[in-house]
Amino acid sequence: FPVLSRLGKKPLLLLPEPLKTKKGMWFFEDMFFKDDVSSRSDLWLQFLASLDHLCLHTALSNYSCYSNYGDNTDVNLATFSVSIVEDALVDSYIARNYPDMLATQSYASAIAFLKLRKADSIQNVSLKIQTALLMKITSGTIIGEISGEMQMSVDYILDRLSWLKNSPNTLGMRKLNKDEAVTKVDEDKKKVVKEIYDELMKYGKSLEVAALPHQEH
Repeated sequence: FPVLSRLGKKPLLLLPEPLKTKKGMWFFEDMFFKDDVSSRSDLWLQFLASLDHLCLHTALSNYSCYSNYGDNTDVNLATFSVSIVEDALVDSYIARNYPDMLATQSYASAIAFLKLRKADSIQNVSLKIQTALLMKITSGTIIGEISGEMQMSVDYILDRLSWLKNSPNTLGMRKLNKDEAVTKVDEDKKKVVKEIYDELMKYGKSLEVAALPHQEH
């Protein structure tokens, strides 16, 4: 899976290499592709979606603003909360500025939706809500039943993400790395991350972090 890391002070993007299987298929990001023109094109779109997504994170995302978490923070929930906020801002930036890139991201999101487990098959409640959120973001629907209380949490988190994407500070960030705008957006981001984390923490700790195949792990 793609990994967004650092090498010293510089961002480091790690992308998986497509592997040819013994049966003549290609394996990439936990998916198999046939070795024909159409399927290789699909594999390329999946690779391009990952590359575009991670590159925009290096330009737009400031993860250092989240460094002041306490020792009792659940790492998995904090990671998911930060990730879903940063991904929402990247997706919003793509939609406003790069419509051609949006088509590639939409394709990868549609494929990712098919890979997600049904919500009612997941035992850990926090992970179940994370998965339901990713389903709503990628397709607008949730596969598998969740309780009314969980649905309210999903709707609340989606509302907070929508507020962030449409806040004056976010919409005012017209240039990459514009210091004053980035500082204002960072304050909004930290606020929404805490709101999401607190909402998820009501259901207990998470055993893992839900993520889409083409996005950072």
